[in-house]
Amino acid sequence: MFMPKYRKIQWNGYKINTYVDEQDRFRLMLSIMAPIVPYFWDTDINLDITVEPPDDIEQIAGRSLQYKWELRDLDSKVIRSGQDSYEFKSLAGGRKQRAIKIGFLKPQQCYQLYATFTDIYGTTSEPWQIASFTVKDRDELYMQLFVAIIAIIMALILGFVVKGCS
Repeated sequence: MFMPKYRKIQWNGYKINTYVDEQDRFRLMLSIMAPIVPYFWDTDINLDITVEPPDDIEQIAGRSLQYKWELRDLDSKVIRSGQDSYEFKSLAGGRKQRAIKIGFLKPQQCYQLYATFTDIYGTTSEPWQIASFTVKDRDELYMQLFVAIIAIIMALILGFVVKGCS
């Protein structure tokens, strides 16, 4: 697990999507193509969510979807947790920014984010995995890129030398 993975969930007629934080412009821009930018130890990690309610739900004022989230390591130990609600009327089905505020994490660790949802009727979902990611050390990644570039340059030089000798 290296790059972030954001999952889409369908539960009880709701369609719940998890996204990279809209204020993280660089990661957001690149996640449109594919989530190729990892999180680093000095990144304040926040996630956005959107929820589409079922068509047959009562159109009442103040309806919301409650959610609780847990960030777990690969041993299923809970690292962080929180709860909030998604208000449908105030957001008009839009994106709730910073719906999940994780914060800073230790590098070289893999994490899984689980969420449990409760609708206006009191029905509660099972814990769904909504995201997974690895927190990397920026210096280690730069070193890996440096070694890869040196290897490519050496391969090109060796290729020219071999081609010149024949």
